[in-house]
Amino acid sequence: MLYIEPHAGPAPMVQVITDARHTVDLNVYYLSSKPILSALRRAHARGVNVRVILDQHQCRRSTQRR
Repeated sequence: MLYIEPHAGPAPMVQVITDARHTVDLNVYYLSSKPILSALRRAHARGVNVRVILDQHQCRRSTQRR
């Protein structure tokens, strides 16, 4: 489990995702960080089970803006 402060930026999360060998479970309010999204894609490509939980209301707002 990783807890980070907002001022730390994406680097701590990217490092944990990069180091993952089996599973990444990510629960965030909103996900728009390109480095984190890229790290998740790379983890999935190397066979890591990646699961992401996003805030339902935030997701709904994002799709309504399009």
